[in-house]
Amino acid sequence: RLNTRAFGWDGGDCCPDTCTDCHWQWYTCLNPNSSSYGAVGECVVEYTSYLGDGACDIAGGYNTDACGWDAGDCCPSTCRQRGEDSYTCGARAFFCIDPGAYENTGYTGDCPAIPHSYVGDGYCDTDEEQNSAQCGWDGGDCCA
Repeated sequence: RLNTRAFGWDGGDCCPDTCTDCHWQWYTCLNPNSSSYGAVGECVVEYTSYLGDGACDIAGGYNTDACGWDAGDCCPSTCRQRGEDSYTCGARAFFCIDPGAYENTGYTGDCPAIPHSYVGDGYCDTDEEQNSAQCGWDGGDCCA
């Protein structure tokens, strides 16, 4: 709605050549005066406002590398409160699959559970992948 002439092409945020603080790869440049007119970023999702809003969106392609792992919303270590209109980080369940997030760094095991951050997090996940010998019975979370 803001990526229109009436709203100044969202202050330049929708074109790579006019955006001043753009480190994510979601944009659709509709400004005909921009040198990157027509460019579309690698992160293609239905609602870009869901990115970085404090709530982890698991479905819809948001929690992907191209979209910055929902702009950080899906890991406790990367989720940031971004204003009054955003969700409180953690109010919606995290699903941390960002390999660079603190929760997933140093993982070297052969546990097939996704996300790895659920293993050993203090909560017993009873699904077959996490609560298995291969995953150390959810990293010890399921042992009395």
